[in-house]
Amino acid sequence: MQSVSSRQAEGVDAESAAAVEDALLDFAYGNNLTSMLVNFVCGIVVLISLWLMVDDPVFCLAWAAGLLAVTAFRVIVQFLPARTLDQFQALPPLTKRRWQKITAIGLGFSALLWMIMTFRVTGYDTPSLQFANVLIVASLAAGATGTMAPQLIIGRYYLSALLIQGSVALLFQGGAMMITGLLGFVFWAAMLFGHYRNHLLLRSSIKLSFANSRLVKDVEAERRALEQLNATLEDRVRRRTAELKTRAERDALIGLYNRTGLQQWVSDQSLAPGFVFAVIFIDLDRFKEINAGLGHTIGDAVLSETANRLSKLLPEGAVLARWGGDEFLVACPAHGAMAQQAGLMLANRMREAVELPIKASGQTLHVSFSAGLSLSAPESEAFASAIRASDLAMGQAKRTLRGTTLVYSEHMKCDQERRLMIGQFLRQAVSSKEFSLSFQPIVSSSLQSIEAHEVLLRWNNPVLGSVSPDEFIPIAEESGEIVAIGAYVLDEALHQYAASGSASRSGKLAINLSLLQLVAPGLVDQVRNALAKHRISAHRLVLEVTESIFDDRNTALINTVLTELHRDGIEIHLDDFGTGYSSLSRLHEMPITALKIDKSFVQKGDAQATAIIEGSVLIARQFGIRVIAEGVETLAQAEALQEIGVDALQGYLFSRPVPRFQEAVTVAQIEQTATA
Repeated sequence: MQSVSSRQAEGVDAESAAAVEDALLDFAYGNNLTSMLVNFVCGIVVLISLWLMVDDPVFCLAWAAGLLAVTAFRVIVQFLPARTLDQFQALPPLTKRRWQKITAIGLGFSALLWMIMTFRVTGYDTPSLQFANVLIVASLAAGATGTMAPQLIIGRYYLSALLIQGSVALLFQGGAMMITGLLGFVFWAAMLFGHYRNHLLLRSSIKLSFANSRLVKDVEAERRALEQLNATLEDRVRRRTAELKTRAERDALIGLYNRTGLQQWVSDQSLAPGFVFAVIFIDLDRFKEINAGLGHTIGDAVLSETANRLSKLLPEGAVLARWGGDEFLVACPAHGAMAQQAGLMLANRMREAVELPIKASGQTLHVSFSAGLSLSAPESEAFASAIRASDLAMGQAKRTLRGTTLVYSEHMKCDQERRLMIGQFLRQAVSSKEFSLSFQPIVSSSLQSIEAHEVLLRWNNPVLGSVSPDEFIPIAEESGEIVAIGAYVLDEALHQYAASGSASRSGKLAINLSLLQLVAPGLVDQVRNALAKHRISAHRLVLEVTESIFDDRNTALINTVLTELHRDGIEIHLDDFGTGYSSLSRLHEMPITALKIDKSFVQKGDAQATAIIEGSVLIARQFGIRVIAEGVETLAQAEALQEIGVDALQGYLFSRPVPRFQEAVTVAQIEQTATA
């Protein structure tokens, strides 16, 4: 059984053979007109010779008529299927083979005419005429080896018809003509061999031509395939390059320029004389709460919608980029004299758009942002400096006036440098023993006793000097150093409290805890171990926390920690009440034993502040929570607070913060006696 490959090869060979035969027919058609012309001219020459040498007009006229008839027949057959070789080549193979058969009839008639002429001439006793006839017939035969080369069988018959009959006739004449007849047979054999060789050469030439054509086609196909491959590769390289450029310069989530893309954009810009960039650094407020509370999917949707709203407000020639996380950067060209005002107006319009409700996955969210503004020349280095400047201004806005836009000023750079120095020095402050503690008493509103002493942290750095807690505590919380600092405060305060030997006369010890301490692992064990180490009862300890404990992200964890501490007997006080984002209705969510009214309400002393204090006291009573007021500086304030129903007071009226616990106890007792 033949394999598929062998059958395919046979199919290709058969197709090639058919193509060769078809090409031979094309050559035959092309040569046939020449053959007819030569045959007609030779016939005319013989007729003229015969007319001049022999008196045989009847034969001459009859042969001439036959010549004309055969020539006319062959011409008609030649041009009947096609007028030109190109037209003939376009014919189907079957039509060509039909033409070949009809053409063979015309050739047969031509050969018959020459057989008749040869037979007639050999009958005349005119050697010169016989020689002329032999010469012409030999010439026709020699020419036929070429013109009839495409047709092997028909050519053989035609040559044989031209030469054999004449050679036989010459043999029978005897004498010298007999030798001529024998030579005629030799010439016939030579012509057959020549015709066969020409046929083989033509066939080989056609095959070679086809092979060359196929080779050219294959080479051309390979060239086209290679060009297509190159074009495809070039296209892929272009697309890949564009894709890599997009990845390098565009944010994957939103599609805005990223940092690299923004820098490239700036380098491509050319501003008109007098124009600068207003650079706006935008940071979404409390966006981390959305990510943590609702998930990154909703967070990403909020970022996309925010970017969309910001993009719609971009003036012509401006650009919006995502700087990272929830930070965006706007660069807006503006005339130098109006650039700052234009930047502020654009930031305000953008804030109004962003603050509109955002719907994401069935949630309705409200977002705002803090922003910083600076101006920049179009050069890349100046632009990079402007980004840093606007970032500083944005940071200042988030710390002081969240939800606003601040214009960069030089003092912000100084503030940032100081913050960096504070952050660096805080890392060694505990180990370098740069911290110290001060204590301020909390007295009952009846002024009869000291309820507790609040522990206040002080820092004196060799380089920075004395640094206010309002300055270094937020930085410690941002850096995470507050956890180590808080551990130091707890241990040192309990140590001084235990060493004073006056715990019964000094009341409890109130220590502040930051949110980071509350969520850090092991706080409960840390407090218990510290109490055990210094042999102090848990009932003597007060832990003060801020309203940040109501942050929804950590409510469950903080509640667990505070509940465990409260069960041990430790009091939990809510410090700086009224300055955060909790409400009185949430007090029952945590084990709060007392809340401390912030000093800002005490020192205002107006009707609104008094109403807030009264309301806080009223509701706190409903929850069984005591109320402490901070910042009491005058006797009038103390009396007013006592009348409202505040349980305890704290402030300069009773004592300023005093270093070392034993001194604080002594000073507090003296001040209390003087106040009473």
